Amino acid sequence: MKKGLFIGLLFWSLTTMAQPINSEKVFGGYRFTQEGATLSMKQMVTIMEPNADAGPLMAKARNQYIWTSVLSGAGGFFIGYPLGTSLGGGDPNWTLAAVGAGFIAVAIPVGSAANRNAKQAVDIYNQSLLPGPSQTKPKLEVISTGNGAGFRLNW
Repeated sequence: MKKGLFIGLLFWSLTTMAQPINSEKVFGGYRFTQEGATLSMKQMVTIMEPNADAGPLMAKARNQYIWTSVLSGAGGFFIGYPLGTSLGGGDPNWTLAAVGAGFIAVAIPVGSAANRNAKQAVDIYNQSLLPGPSQTKPKLEVISTGNGAGFRLNW
């Protein structure tokens, strides 16, 4: 029973070790993946939260991303409503469209800052996963003793 529990804990610890986050430049920003799965901003904040350097930067990027979504959504509505009114034959309020254009003009630099901060947070997070002078990668060894054979995990 003890051997099965030990082996189970060993494999669990090896499979739950932190994996790097990959970033790919796409139109309008970056796509972040981990082990082939695309990550949302919420997932990235959760993954990086324990990291003292990357966590706050990723939380800031998520807040900027939320503001970008709000501003661009409102701007799109404010532009689309007068356009729809015009296409429907009504009298459009072009001032509303100008306000929408202003919202989108503000959303663009906020979105750029969100992308920049997210990329920087991912770089910091990935850098922290690399073994440095004080860090070592865990090493699994098969050993044999006078009492039998077994596994040894060195940190």
